[in-house]
Amino acid sequence: MATINEALVALKIVKERLSELRKLRSEVAVRERFYSSSEHLKEPVYDVRKVDEKIVEIELWVLEAEQEIKRVNARTEVAVKTEEIKALLAPLA
Repeated sequence: MATINEALVALKIVKERLSELRKLRSEVAVRERFYSSSEHLKEPVYDVRKVDEKIVEIELWVLEAEQEIKRVNARTEVAVKTEEIKALLAPLA
């Protein structure tokens, strides 16, 4: 259990990690070696399936966290005087 602020901070950190993993999957998952102008070898550095599994796991966590934050925010009432809005938004005289 966390406060909304703690959940938002965790969500930001996890989204950054997700971005890093997506970049890893597309760019660094393969090591390229050039032996000469005609020889080019690509070898996997990470198991793409494992990277994809981790990405999906993180995406599901992000989805659940965002849904829970929105659910809690929908129940939270804020003490704002709505009667003052007309005066605040009125044009200058």
